[in-house]
Amino acid sequence: SIARSLTRLGIVRDNHWRPVSGDNVDYPNFMIQLMRNIVRIRLGFPLDFSFTLSPLQTKCLEDLLTVLRDDASTPRKRMIAYHELAWSLVDTDPTQCITDRWANPIQRAVWLRASRVDGNFSDPGSLTPDLAKFKYLCNATSLLEALLDKDKDTNSVHTDDHECVARIHHRVLRLGPPTTFNFIYEMQQYASSLALNQMKEPNVYVDPEVRSITIGTQTMRMEKLREGIQDILKEFKFHYATLMGDNVVLTGMPDKVKDDHTNTMRGYSFLSESPFHGKRHSTFCYLVEYYTLAVVDGEGRIAWNIPGIKELLGRTLRVWEPLYHLLYITTHISCRGTQFIDHQVCNVDRNRNLFMGGNEMFLLTGYSKKTGITDRDSCTPGFVPKDVAFWVLELLGGGLRNAKAILAGIAYGKEAEHLYKTYLCVSEGQRITAAQFLENLHQWNQEYFDCRWGLRDFRQGAITMGRKFITPDDSYDAADGILAESADHSTAVDHSHYAVVQGGMPRLSNNSMCKHRWLGDQWHSLLGLGPFPPPEPIRITRKNAVNGTTFWTMSAELMKTVQTHLDSFFAKEFKETLKDSISARFVSRRERKSGQQQPSICWGSLTSSKWFPRIRKPAVKLPAASFICWMPVFVRVHGRLDVPEQRSA
Repeated sequence: SIARSLTRLGIVRDNHWRPVSGDNVDYPNFMIQLMRNIVRIRLGFPLDFSFTLSPLQTKCLEDLLTVLRDDASTPRKRMIAYHELAWSLVDTDPTQCITDRWANPIQRAVWLRASRVDGNFSDPGSLTPDLAKFKYLCNATSLLEALLDKDKDTNSVHTDDHECVARIHHRVLRLGPPTTFNFIYEMQQYASSLALNQMKEPNVYVDPEVRSITIGTQTMRMEKLREGIQDILKEFKFHYATLMGDNVVLTGMPDKVKDDHTNTMRGYSFLSESPFHGKRHSTFCYLVEYYTLAVVDGEGRIAWNIPGIKELLGRTLRVWEPLYHLLYITTHISCRGTQFIDHQVCNVDRNRNLFMGGNEMFLLTGYSKKTGITDRDSCTPGFVPKDVAFWVLELLGGGLRNAKAILAGIAYGKEAEHLYKTYLCVSEGQRITAAQFLENLHQWNQEYFDCRWGLRDFRQGAITMGRKFITPDDSYDAADGILAESADHSTAVDHSHYAVVQGGMPRLSNNSMCKHRWLGDQWHSLLGLGPFPPPEPIRITRKNAVNGTTFWTMSAELMKTVQTHLDSFFAKEFKETLKDSISARFVSRRERKSGQQQPSICWGSLTSSKWFPRIRKPAVKLPAASFICWMPVFVRVHGRLDVPEQRSA
């Protein structure tokens, strides 16, 4: 009933407050630690600190302890007793702070979190997350106070739920009065302003030649990064070949993949279109038969090999893990881990993140931001490199993900099947959590790059690489502004209402797609995945342009290229061309002057190491006249063939 009531508060929930995910453990653990300290002090454990509870708060605490000691009490009764204590902390009497400015227990808890053992204060950046948890406690407790039916065994929806929520909000959450919520809100605003405006200490060291980037004690070498990415691709191909053998569905990247970007129907993705929809069960049938995952008895009843299914799901995870690593690195330069694990492959409660446009694959992010950014795209496309996109399409469109979903439903239940069909990052019947992804990223980076960067460090390092290697291009933003001005409206209106050729993604203009496609090409080239060679660092390019070494570098490269082509010509094409020309001329003249005696030359002497050191041919007798017609630069004839004189070009 509480969940149904929340759905009726869509405007409030979307703009001001949103419940945290059920997988979040930081928020409940923080609140448990707060209550545990209050209880320990009440039970007589020695602590050099006091929360100074009011008489009402003390009574609520005693009631909670009484209920917890009673083994016959129901979980609902314990929950209501805990809620009464939490509500007494949120709904404090403002008059108590007149005589004692520290009479609010939450205020004392904030003071305790802000102070350190050595007597100094905590950094504002480390205090603001705790203040957010305190504010969440106020919001959640206030909502429950408005909607809970404390005198009944169950909750139900009432016609005056909106009025109850508004009344509680006016009492403890509205801005202005000296309430617990307002104290936390003002403290959070102050701490956030300090955290955002304080000078940040340098935490990234870049090699003068930009060959490596160091964060803390871990160093990422650029060459090792590019080699490691190729090793990840090889590792993926090895595991996929081991699992599937020669059963590869796609022979190449399709020229055009059907994908209706405007279709927001639940369950839709480009996998619902042909040819993928018709092939969705082929891989499942292959895996069941090849790995003997099921048997049918004489009466037609099917029996599933549950241990074999779980083992196969573990093997498929080893196929997907390299792709998770590659997608996290190659799509968005500064992708957040929490964003990445929330990527969806089909529409459910919200639209999917994975799209196809022609033969391009891109991921959209934009769901983790709490507030909008004025005049910016609300969805940011991250293009997938061609080599990686082919294998993602093979695993999704080829039927392996659908086979995993069916097998996960058999082994773990229907909820697991839904998760495998919906989310990109899944493992052992569940979604991959942020903590699991962080641990895996540490391990993967150490294995492939010899650098144990985590999510935060990799984000810092990736942004540093982009600044050092990718030259800024402001032409796209300038074009956006000019086009909007020419149509006599703002850039935001231009993106929202005009020429939205990519479909229903909000403010995802064609110019924005071009801009991010250009950035994706630059980033992929930097990582060694094309379409261009790895770029030279901007610092080195500007340095060479200033001291003139760029011209000499170009000249040396040109001379090297010309030398390579000349060597290739004289080693291959020239030999065959000369042989064919001489032979053809010889045959023609012999037919016309069949009776005339001509002097002859030795092919072996002509192709000696003195003149053509790369050519090795057996001696062949040819008429000298035919050779005179084709090689006047190298030889002279005085009645007979003389040794040619060396001439300069």
